[in-house]
Amino acid sequence: MHFSVLDYSIIAAYLIATVAIGLRFARRQENVEDYFVAGRAAPSWAIAISAIATGLSAISYLGVPAWIYEHDLQLNAAILLMPLCTWLVCVLFVPLLARLRLMTIYEYLERRFNLSVRTFASGLFLILRGGWLAVGILTQSLLLTALSGMPLWMSIGITGVLTAGYTIFGGMEAVLWTDVMQFFVSISGLVVMIVVVLISFNGDVGQVVQISQDAERLKVIDTTFTLTQISIWGIVIFQLFDNLATYGSDQVMVQRFLTSSSPKAMRRSVMLTGFMTIPVVGLLVAVGLCLGAYYDRHPELAATLKSANEIVPHFVAHVLPSGIAGLVIAAVIAETMSTLSGGFNSLATATVVDFIQRFRRTRPADPRRDLIMARWVTLAWAAASTLVAVGLGAFRGKDQVIETFLSISSFFTGPILGVFLLGILTRRAGGGAALLGITIGTAVSIYVSMGTNVVFLWYAPIGCTTTFLVGYIGGLINPSAPRDVEAPITSPPPSAFEVVAVPNAPTH
Repeated sequence: MHFSVLDYSIIAAYLIATVAIGLRFARRQENVEDYFVAGRAAPSWAIAISAIATGLSAISYLGVPAWIYEHDLQLNAAILLMPLCTWLVCVLFVPLLARLRLMTIYEYLERRFNLSVRTFASGLFLILRGGWLAVGILTQSLLLTALSGMPLWMSIGITGVLTAGYTIFGGMEAVLWTDVMQFFVSISGLVVMIVVVLISFNGDVGQVVQISQDAERLKVIDTTFTLTQISIWGIVIFQLFDNLATYGSDQVMVQRFLTSSSPKAMRRSVMLTGFMTIPVVGLLVAVGLCLGAYYDRHPELAATLKSANEIVPHFVAHVLPSGIAGLVIAAVIAETMSTLSGGFNSLATATVVDFIQRFRRTRPADPRRDLIMARWVTLAWAAASTLVAVGLGAFRGKDQVIETFLSISSFFTGPILGVFLLGILTRRAGGGAALLGITIGTAVSIYVSMGTNVVFLWYAPIGCTTTFLVGYIGGLINPSAPRDVEAPITSPPPSAFEVVAVPNAPTH
């Protein structure tokens, strides 16, 4: 497909609007707290929308409909557990975040355990999310190249450079408000695809449902318990562990909640994220069912589809009229830019706070100098991710690289969550036990993902459980009291959401 002038105009207008909104906030930062956590003054609804927009990357936008077209609804059924997961985040993590007023979630690990545990966990995060961003850039760029005919390097450059531009200068405040715009653009793209399909069926939703039923796409539950295949048990357990890790111990998501103006606002933003995610995923599911029914009804069109993974771009190229196609591509770009902007900012936050500021010994802190440094670090991460994406694109087996990376990357989240739960739920485990736990948990996760036939749904649960159990047993063998005895971090203060000072805590 070659885009029309109207399609290019819609995409260009979206990109210009995104950069303009982002750069609007460039003059409002005076220090790294303004830059990384938006001065802790963001409204709850904007935080929730930003979290959802970041979680739904181009991989989700394209992958969920593709999965449903080829399989069924099982992988998405457990999304109904999201409110439970976010409630657990409010119980376990929000009191911690509100009391300590962190800029990175990994600061807690030093206060609870020691510097080595903090550095290990933050380093894992940097490795995981750095590669994840490169894959996100490449995924969208492959789509743009396939639809527009532009060279892959140009697609990568548009995605990486424009996103980096407003993120570098506007900071987290720019990320939040561009996420809000990108969220509504993305939703519009989903709605447009659903409407186009339903018009082709003369508005008969029953036909779509019947075709989906005949194709066995409406299957929701497979009660078989197995570690080597996808089942409802694995999906439910995966959702619990993965969402706890994502919204409780992943800097990309946690950093959004840290922009809340108060503990009450933080709780509200977390719970709004849980409830609002359900209808958004519901739209993705509806797109998958609608496209599946459309292609089943048009077998001559389905015959030109090379793989299920291409169903969304194929539908855009062969079915959507000019103008509407540009809107849907703008929606895919919006999802990726939202993910990338938050990722660039969070990687810079962890680098500056957990490493540069933490290990700086020569010069006293200077707010203006630190702000400039934060922007340079953001630029460095954006450049590195974009260059890695170019390298992956040049690799002949890029599709296999993407699939392998997405499988391997999931084993990092479990050990990181495990060490946080060890600190929050136990009192005896010290720094040595925690470091042993996260090291063995990571090793076990790598072995399970690369050396066995266990399906990816179990990587995070196994890594988390191993980390927690090893650390807990280590704490029983060699018990160690929490480092901050006067204000124990392992239990809430008298008022669970009261912000109190923690003695002897390292400063920024």
